[in-house]
Order: sequence, then C-alpha cells, then structure tokens
Amino acid sequence: MTTIKHVAKRAGVSVSTVSHALSGKRHVSDETRARVFQAIAELGYQPNTYAQAMVTGRTNILGMLFPLEGAENGENGAIGFNTIQLEMIMEANAVAQAKGYALQLYTRAEDEAALRSLCHICDGLLVSAVRLQDSRIDYLLRENYPFVMLGRPAQLNNVTWVDTDFEDMVHKQIKHLVELNHRNIVFLDRPERLFQEQLGYSVRARQGYLHACAFFGLEPFIYTCEVSIEDGRRTMHQILDAHPHLTALAAFNDVAAVGAYYALPERGLKVPRDFSLITFTSRGFLQATMPTMTTMVNTGSVVSHTAAEMLVQLLHDEIVDRKEILVQSQLIPGGTTAVARNSR
Repeated sequence: MTTIKHVAKRAGVSVSTVSHALSGKRHVSDETRARVFQAIAELGYQPNTYAQAMVTGRTNILGMLFPLEGAENGENGAIGFNTIQLEMIMEANAVAQAKGYALQLYTRAEDEAALRSLCHICDGLLVSAVRLQDSRIDYLLRENYPFVMLGRPAQLNNVTWVDTDFEDMVHKQIKHLVELNHRNIVFLDRPERLFQEQLGYSVRARQGYLHACAFFGLEPFIYTCEVSIEDGRRTMHQILDAHPHLTALAAFNDVAAVGAYYALPERGLKVPRDFSLITFTSRGFLQATMPTMTTMVNTGSVVSHTAAEMLVQLLHDEIVDRKEILVQSQLIPGGTTAVARNSR
C-alpha cells in the first residue's frame, strides 16, 4: 500500500512538506506542490480524507452546489445538465485539482440541515443557481462559512461573487439585430419556472430584453420552452403562427434555438435570407447548425474558473483583490443573421 512516506520519497521532500501541500495550512511553493501532486498521481496515493480532516481540520474538498436545471420530473427527458453547465462544472474541477482539492458536486442542498452537513464535509462551497433572494446565502453568512457565488442575489452586501452580465449580453444581441434593420424580434427564453423561481440569470436576461426593446423602440415578444431541440422546434412554429411578421429571434435558450433553426425551413423560410437567429452558447455547441449560429459567447467557464480560484484564495487566507466580478460576453459572428428581408 502506498503511504505518505512513499510520496515524500518520490517527490524528494519531507513527509511534513507533503502534509503541508495536502492540508494547505502552511505555505508550499508552487514548484514543490507540483512535485508532490505529480508523485501522488504516479503512485496512485489516496489520502484518507477523514483521518486527514481530524488532524488538519480540513478535508481538501470543495463542494459545488449545482441544481439540475432540467425538468425535475422528467418532462421531455430534460433531466440533466446542458452544455454550458457542464463546462462550468469541468472548469471548476480543473481549478480544484490544480490546487490540490477534490470537487464534489451536489444537485440538492436547499435547507439548513443539508447545508450544515455539507459544511462539515467540504472546506468551502461554490454556490450556483443563485436566486435574487437566496436563503442559502443567509445561512452561510450566519455561519461565517467560506463560499463564492456563481451568480449574484439582489442584495450584494458582504458576499463574494462572479457572474455573467446577462442584461448586457441580451442588449448586445438585440443591438446586433437592430443594426441589421430588424424591428420585429422575438426572445426565446428558458423555462418559465426558472423566472418564477427568481433565478438571477433568468430574471436579468429577460430584463435585458425588455430594456433593449424600450431603448430601441421595439415591441417585445417573449416565448419560453424547455431546454430541448424538439421543444424549440415546436415553439418556433407557435411563434410564427401567432406572429408571421417577425423577422428575427434572439435566444437565451441555446438548445431550443437549434430546434427553432430546424423549424424555419419547414415554414418555407431560409436562414438568414428570410429570418435571422442569434443565440448565447458555448463555442463547442456552435457546430449544432450549419451554417454556425451567430452567438454571444458563453462566459460560464470563465465565471466558474474565476470563482473557484477565489474560493481557494479565501481558504488560504489570501487577499482577494476583487470580490464582485461581472464578466462581459462578446459577439461571435456566424451565418444565421443578415439584413432584414423587409428592408432590402
């Protein structure tokens, strides 16, 4: 059985240095830490987490609260994570591993009893799916427990967070379409229940659309559907049945936007000659259509990476330069937007 002594010998350091690298309680240079974790990887060493916690007061585990966005009861087979969420989880895990932590994912932890249990297991928490009024934050602040939010509540006092500027992102979507002379633009949103639950990203994205419509003098049209291609296809037909004069769609629901793209030829409309689409998604999902979608790039991986690094800094009692970070999204040109057909 591989022991900590074997790791120390392979890394060329003392046993105490290995312990410091694992616990994070004392400073270890980046070079030495890298040698220790390289030795751990080569030897397949598995530290006894609970024994280590008894000695150090730490488990070297970061918790990530990441509720499933999909339908909880399995409507349309929607249970699971979408591509944006998966990228966020993977990025947080990469940071955790690089810093000598394990990342544990929790999809359900809403009440105080569940949170209390996680606080005993994890050294710190990454909290996602943040609501404008979020009782989890109240509890963690009362307990003086280290956490960083991937998102932000309505009140920002005494909290550390990283978030995408969703209002600005949607404004840029509408601005791009308006510059192409589109005046009749529908917004394809994520499921209505997310807005009703006051999830910050859902509320702010919709506010961004409404504010953009007011700014550019447009009539707002909002449709919601599940995060699925088939629902997007079905909803696009409903949109055109009710509003045949529309010429463009701005999507916050990237998976459904693909379904909308597939529905347009079924109505005799060619993209982008007759109808334009712009979405918000990850670079890896752009190949879901041909031509590739015009999109605002998903910044979720940046948010997750930054939040994970901030949490580790808090755990090591390091100075966090900025405790409130708002990440801007940028336009990626694609082949699904063009000048409005009624202005040529």
